[in-house]
Amino acid sequence: MRKKLIFQLVFICLLAACAPATPSATPTPTIDVTAAYKDTLATAVMRITQTAAPSATPTLKPGELAFFSMQGYQAIFADGDSLYLQNGEDVPVLLSKAEGNGLFRERMLSSDREKIAFLHGKTPKSTSANADVFTVNAHGTAEQLLIPPQWLTTLIKGTGRGAALPAFIPGTHQMIFETSLCQSPDKDAPCSTGVFLADPDTAQVTPVLSPGTAQPPSLWDPFAVSPDGKLIATGSAGHVDIFDTEGVLVRGGAFVYTPSTSTTLFPALFWLPDSSALIASLPTNSFHISANDQDVASYAIWRYTISDSHADLIPLDPSPMNLLGEADRFRISPDGNWLLYGGNGPYASDLYLANLRDGHVQRIGDNPQPGFSWSPDSKRFFGDNFTGILGERVAQVNKNAIAIVRWIDATHFICRFCAENNAKPHIAEITGDTFRFYRLPPAWEEDAYLLIVPK
Repeated sequence: MRKKLIFQLVFICLLAACAPATPSATPTPTIDVTAAYKDTLATAVMRITQTAAPSATPTLKPGELAFFSMQGYQAIFADGDSLYLQNGEDVPVLLSKAEGNGLFRERMLSSDREKIAFLHGKTPKSTSANADVFTVNAHGTAEQLLIPPQWLTTLIKGTGRGAALPAFIPGTHQMIFETSLCQSPDKDAPCSTGVFLADPDTAQVTPVLSPGTAQPPSLWDPFAVSPDGKLIATGSAGHVDIFDTEGVLVRGGAFVYTPSTSTTLFPALFWLPDSSALIASLPTNSFHISANDQDVASYAIWRYTISDSHADLIPLDPSPMNLLGEADRFRISPDGNWLLYGGNGPYASDLYLANLRDGHVQRIGDNPQPGFSWSPDSKRFFGDNFTGILGERVAQVNKNAIAIVRWIDATHFICRFCAENNAKPHIAEITGDTFRFYRLPPAWEEDAYLLIVPK
């Protein structure tokens, strides 16, 4: 009897479950799924991000060089159609995805490391002048085209961005860039150059210098910004002027000169690190090459002190010259105290080191195409077949073939043909008189514009 009663009760309950439910006047409480699974979702998102980002340190094979430690460094690198920021050993941050054909090219960092600028070529053969300039925050947000095509159309028809790379004004997020309006599409056609500032934070573009008289193209950048970000020196055929970043003329005619030849017209401009003086290489002399009966421009080196508007000639014997018409035939050290020059082909392959404080010149070897490079601390210099260490007055030079791609800091640089007997880029570390080499991750080896900087 008791079992029968239990069976009847269960049967009644089942029938009640099948009956339509009566709506309740009281709303049913909901569960906050996001809050309930907050930790799980966060973990899943992090896992997805880590999986999507490329690995910066793949496993080494036996006998391979160690990978360079990113501890204390940042890297901006491209992998496929994506651009990333690597901060130390953290997971890379996605900065940008390329749309369509093209490559990520040059990258630049603001002095506070918060804003990144990069060039994106519309085709693999794009040059700096016709690549688009983008900016993005270091966290991967607020990506924008800094100088949109519609802005250029507001200028005189035919105006484009100049060949000089845009550059951050120190201490700001503003970028200075040039525009160019050429009289014809010919390579050597005279062009008018304008200077503008673009602010990624406000999306404003403002003029600094209006386009001037059309002149032949220059080997050198038409302007140089002082390290403190306050002054802009501009060079043109026959004179050098200094403006502030609002376009106000501060020193008109800091240098006025007569070019020695019609083929090399423009000066090369270098600021001292403390912005106290400007060094200008003026093409005021000429040098006769008897082997091919040719007159070429040679340069007089001057120092212009801002505080007293005084210019001093730095006499050098022999004078720097530019026989091959290339911009790297002389290179001033970052501290403004030394000058490497020479290597002008088989008829003038001598290489020299000049002390710009006292004018002393030392012959350091010969190479028809040396490709000079200075360390950021101005204590070492490199060429295609030599390395040098500076003393108080002269340098010790050793035969050493290292092709430097880009400096990282005073003791590290990216190089090619420098380790493992192949052309892949490596990182060199300077320790005393020796070099130690490190591998780069495979994804970075194909990136010709890889940028690594101290944090």
